[in-house]
Amino acid sequence: MPSSPTGPFMMRLRWILGLALLYGISGIEMPHAATLPRTRVEVIRPATGAVLLVIEAELATTVESRTRGLMERPSLAAGQGMLFLFEQAQPLSFWMFNTLIPLDIIFADARRRITTIRAAVPPCRPPMRCPSYPSDGPAQVVLEVNAGAAAQAGVAVGDELRWTTP
Repeated sequence: MPSSPTGPFMMRLRWILGLALLYGISGIEMPHAATLPRTRVEVIRPATGAVLLVIEAELATTVESRTRGLMERPSLAAGQGMLFLFEQAQPLSFWMFNTLIPLDIIFADARRRITTIRAAVPPCRPPMRCPSYPSDGPAQVVLEVNAGAAAQAGVAVGDELRWTTP
C-alpha cells in the first residue's frame, strides 16, 4: 500500500473517480466487453513448449480500459479473461475495486515472462477497503483470469505469455 498521496494507488483511484464522474455527468457509457478488441493468449512452459492455458482475452490498452478492467462484471466465462498492455515495464499494482468475481492476476515482464501470480484475489466492493496486489518487480503485461485457473493449469513464475495484437 502506498504511503504517499501521489503513489500508484492514489493515481488509479483519482482516475476511477474522475472517469466515474465524467461518464456519470455526461451520460457517455464506459467501454465494456463488447467494444474491446480480443486476442487469444497462450501460457507456454518455455522449457518444453507445452501450452498450459489458453484464454480468449479482451485487450485493455488504453488508460480508460485498463482503469475499468473487469469491474461490475457478474461473471467471467471459463477460458475468458483480460490482457492489460502497458507502454513500458514498471512496478504495477492492481486492486479489485467494484470487481464482483475472484480473479488470478498474472504479471509478466517486457519479455512476456511471468514474474508474479496473485492467486484467487477476492472481490471488493465499497465500503470495504480494497487492498492492492503488486507485481514483484517491473511488469508490462497483466493477464486476469478466473480464480484458480492458473493453479489448475499448472502456471508458474517463469512461464511465458504469447499472443498477437489484432
